[in-house]
Amino acid sequence: YLAVVHGHFPAEIRACGRLLQDEGSAVRKKRRFVAGIESDCRPSDSSGESCDTLFSLRASCSSDSGPMSLVLARPRTGRTHQIRASLSSLGFPLVGDKLYGLDEGMFLRFAGGRLSDIDRSRLVLEHQALHCSALRFTEIGGAEVALESEPPWEFCDGPGVRFRPPGPPAALPLRSGAEPRSRPVCTP
Repeated sequence: YLAVVHGHFPAEIRACGRLLQDEGSAVRKKRRFVAGIESDCRPSDSSGESCDTLFSLRASCSSDSGPMSLVLARPRTGRTHQIRASLSSLGFPLVGDKLYGLDEGMFLRFAGGRLSDIDRSRLVLEHQALHCSALRFTEIGGAEVALESEPPWEFCDGPGVRFRPPGPPAALPLRSGAEPRSRPVCTP
């Protein structure tokens, strides 16, 4: 997955632990990430669902909306809202995310049809900046299937910021040992 997040993301983070219901949230379906012991991803307790995601920085820059980073997310487990909840709990909410973004009240205002112009400006994008760029699985018959999708670079365009690869857009392969065809750079 490719994600655009608020903030200066570090070179790499392994987020392993548990996803729990966010008891402090006014939104029933919202979850929060609680880190476990990173060496073996063992959680401190057994509540919630285990999760493990590797995040790595691809590009970062400042924008009219503050610092932003383009991040590659490699989930090792597949839990509902795993990437969004982990990034938000780590302090790097997705750009455009109404539920896990800068203010969960935006989700409630959105659901009620009451998003303000200020809310829209803070969101930067109308939709969350999260894109599945590659998917691999084995069919029932045993055949390996690998799908790649060009990132919709327009999801990275916001007021005063653009993440672009040099030259024409190209997907970032996720297979181990593969060299990216192009490396995203930020051109503010």
